[in-house]
Amino acid sequence: MTGFASGEREKDGYHVTVEFKSYNNRYLDLNVLTSQQYSAFEPRIRAFASERVHRGKLDITVRIRETAGDTVISVDRESVAAYAAALREIASIAGLGRDITLENLLRFDGVLTVDRKKNVDAAWRVTEELLHEVFARFEAVRLTEGEELSRDLTAQIAIIESAVLSIEQLHEQIEDGIKRTVRARFAEVLGDRVDEDRMLAEVASLLVKHSINEEVVRLRGHIDAFKAAMTEDGPIGKRFDFICQELNREINTTGSKSVLYGINRHVVDVKEAIENIREQTRNIE
Repeated sequence: MTGFASGEREKDGYHVTVEFKSYNNRYLDLNVLTSQQYSAFEPRIRAFASERVHRGKLDITVRIRETAGDTVISVDRESVAAYAAALREIASIAGLGRDITLENLLRFDGVLTVDRKKNVDAAWRVTEELLHEVFARFEAVRLTEGEELSRDLTAQIAIIESAVLSIEQLHEQIEDGIKRTVRARFAEVLGDRVDEDRMLAEVASLLVKHSINEEVVRLRGHIDAFKAAMTEDGPIGKRFDFICQELNREINTTGSKSVLYGINRHVVDVKEAIENIREQTRNIE
């Protein structure tokens, strides 16, 4: 399910920003990006997210910056002496003045080291508080989308239910249609010498071959299962996937057995609705 939320907080000497961004995906694909010096927080952030999100591609970005704290500035004396000696040698070779300025030396890497001492526990406390706050907003966004998705799924399953009812009603016409067709064929070949028992046996054979009663019963069962799943709490996306797979199996069998154009038209309607549901359930945990 798609969603986005972000937030920032400055507290206890740290400025933290958190961003959640999710995309549709069949499985959980979790990507965490943190400030390099706080990469040790990544496993904790992953654990926080995986306990709460079970499906979809989720990108979490956490940036942490120190705003206060003890700062230690160190001078690398050996590097300063080495750079100064090298500068004097260059000046001597080039016939230049031998004056070396502070600005000359500060241009070299490693002459000064600035280290701001980190309080890792404080940094994590601020980060964890913000994770909870931003995730709550993220969930609110997803809940709104989920309500819209629920309405669409309800509409799609209603299309399937209506089509199955029409298929069931049309199927009742098949027996009379088969009887008329078989009788006409027997009469065409045998004339008035139609063997009634043989004709009825042929009708029975065709009815068995083209009967979709079992498929209709199973379709209704899967529809009921889908409706029940929509009222359940917790992750149900994979259950929807399974029900759609079973619905598709039964409607394909129904289409292969059908001898009526009207039934085939409703079979197409059901397949389209199933495909729409499959697209939408990629958004569901």
